[in-house]
Amino acid sequence: MHHSAKTSYRLVKRASNNYYLYWREDGKPKWKSLRTRSKIEAEKKKKQLLAGIEGEVEGILTVWDGADAWLKDKRRPLHGLDKGTLDNYRVVVARIKEHWGPAALLEDVSTPSVDSFLDFLERKYKLSPPGLKKRLGLLRSFFKWHHERGNMPRNPAVAINLRSVKSQRHPAMEQEEYDRLRVDLAAWIASPVPDHVVRREELVRAQRHSVLDWVDLLWYSGLRSIEALRMQWDDIDFERRIWTILGPHNKGGDRVLPVHQRAVDILKRRKATGLDRPFPMVTRNGWREFKCHFPHWKGTNLHSIRHSFVTRVVLNGHPWAAQMLASHHSTEMTQLYTHAQSDDLREGLDSL
Repeated sequence: MHHSAKTSYRLVKRASNNYYLYWREDGKPKWKSLRTRSKIEAEKKKKQLLAGIEGEVEGILTVWDGADAWLKDKRRPLHGLDKGTLDNYRVVVARIKEHWGPAALLEDVSTPSVDSFLDFLERKYKLSPPGLKKRLGLLRSFFKWHHERGNMPRNPAVAINLRSVKSQRHPAMEQEEYDRLRVDLAAWIASPVPDHVVRREELVRAQRHSVLDWVDLLWYSGLRSIEALRMQWDDIDFERRIWTILGPHNKGGDRVLPVHQRAVDILKRRKATGLDRPFPMVTRNGWREFKCHFPHWKGTNLHSIRHSFVTRVVLNGHPWAAQMLASHHSTEMTQLYTHAQSDDLREGLDSL
């Protein structure tokens, strides 16, 4: 039975002066921030992370055993997956077990049976085409993991191609819309808290302020909302006005970028309050609560702020900077994010 060569993990100090753990997985480079500038502390964290790595899964496995082994691997601290991502993996494992019986062997899974599984998801759980594409992506990851470990002869999900689904394009948020959003957020912050949380009024107020600061930071940085939430104080160098943005490989990976002065001011003010990290993950819950209080914002996606940021940078005459700051792999992607209005285009023509 074929097994990949033993993975080599090493410490690397990057431009932010933070230590990272580096290794190669599936032929691709992987990085994990250890969130420290001390080599001694980095060595300790490396040992803690690698202590969770166990031996390869071998032998003839049932689909159920294979699903459990895959989920256990995804829970390893080395992957650094957040609770929401792990919840998605858990749901997929539960659906796999629901469709394939406990006696079904992993090596017997075929492409038609995977097709049948997707039909089952669509029929019973009413998944939309985009939802099915996400499930298919996770299935490919599941079978690929076992194929590379020699637990099955092929990846049966590779040959499946769902019909093309056009991604939803969020409109860029206009300056006037952003100003109205800030007014409503300020009104929400000042509004009375519900009676059932009055004992935690200070925490509720802090969470509401976090939402406003989060929106402002996104407006002046163009970050994805989750990138701002995952940020740690060690990722920010206030003196040099740069920060390290942690992201998966398909989203540009980790990158070091300059910081807008307004963003620096927001982060400095938040750090002065003694917060453990710039934005608690519960800030997302605050955003949902705000939209419940102001229903006319329910259709608003924070990704539209990122579109606005790219558009503003491009229209100010810096398309290359927009591509780098947004971490787009191509100018075509930047153009997709750029929402130039007809008046802006006319102004460009008149300038010739």
